[in-house]
Amino acid sequence: MQITCPCCHAKYALEAALSDADARRAVIMAGRLPGSVGELVLQYVGLFRPAQSALSWRRVARLTGEVLELIEAGAVRRKGRDWPAGISDFRMALETVLSQRQSLTLPLKSHGYLEEVLVGVVNKREGQAEQAAEVRRQRGDHRRADRDGEERAPRPVRDVAKEIEARRRDEWDRELGIVPGEATDGGG
Repeated sequence: MQITCPCCHAKYALEAALSDADARRAVIMAGRLPGSVGELVLQYVGLFRPAQSALSWRRVARLTGEVLELIEAGAVRRKGRDWPAGISDFRMALETVLSQRQSLTLPLKSHGYLEEVLVGVVNKREGQAEQAAEVRRQRGDHRRADRDGEERAPRPVRDVAKEIEARRRDEWDRELGIVPGEATDGGG
């Protein structure tokens, strides 16, 4: 059975691939990748292929393992800080790098560009979260302290609306001279 390497596009027999220790290691590493990014990582590893030759299985295994380590760490250290990155962040970063393939200087030499793009993705996500929190704070949706100083969750809008409606009815009744609980003269 002939297969084609998704990274270097070389054609070879499946039996030959699995008999090579580095090839087995590469397949095992690829198998450990989360499903949503596995194919993207293999395409990304292909960006390390020299123009006139194929990637060795040893290099495929090493590169795949390095990306797997980044993903499993759940963070990347860059610019003097740890940037927490989830699977969706890695997926977006990989998609971004792959979409810019034509403008990249290939073959890639390190994961530095992926890490920079990942930092940008995480920074954007954190900025959006901060912005959303600020909007909630300005709207008063954040947790409030009750009279005893204990925090409580905001009340449901339906409850607040009922309370406002009851207050308005009481105000109208007072304006009309109707005291709640007293019988009217039937003129209603």
